[in-house]
Amino acid sequence: LAAAPLVECPRCCGKRHATILCVMNTRAALRFAMLTIAGGISCADGPVVVGDNTPPGVTILQPAPGQFAAGDSINVLASATDAQQGTLGAASLDWWVDLHHGEHTHPFVPVTNGMPGRFGIPRAGHTDADIFYRISVSATDAGGLSDTTQVDLSPRLIEITLLTQPEGLTVTLDHQPRQTPLTMSTVVGGERVIGAPELQSIGTLEYEFARWAHGGPLSQVIAAGSSR
Repeated sequence: LAAAPLVECPRCCGKRHATILCVMNTRAALRFAMLTIAGGISCADGPVVVGDNTPPGVTILQPAPGQFAAGDSINVLASATDAQQGTLGAASLDWWVDLHHGEHTHPFVPVTNGMPGRFGIPRAGHTDADIFYRISVSATDAGGLSDTTQVDLSPRLIEITLLTQPEGLTVTLDHQPRQTPLTMSTVVGGERVIGAPELQSIGTLEYEFARWAHGGPLSQVIAAGSSR
């Protein structure tokens, strides 16, 4: 018990207000209490058993598992209940968001205390098809026990196609050269940068960029899912 945590528990000793330092074992069951009374008088209290502590249960209310589009604003709301304390307050809840991209993970929203929360999905950057956001919420009770749950949001996808006349010419997507015809999936609402060399050749024939069928400059930003 010497290494067990101490928590303050208000209690009355006779008519004097006192603070009990509750020595708790690893199962968070109260074993012994020492009353320190105002005025420097101390008295020992016998063993006080309050029952074993159990972890709280946390539920994510928003968002529900589902999909997102670039530019979305995501609300985060959760609640937690505890068998010993009842409904836990917002200060007992922490939330964070991780961006999963392929085989690796990026911290997206750091651990944040309290509820409700909100975060935004960027329009530029990670707009590939192989991403998802994982929202985690953790609840911790007064005894230090916790519960964590997660909700995943997957992307709404749309296909974009880049063509040239003739086929086989080079364009750039997000500043990387790609050969046409090119079709790929991307997050709805995501911004991608397209471009092309002013001059290029296939064999002995040289081609000069003329225009995009939808208009606009040689290098431009397009929003996936828009009319452009």
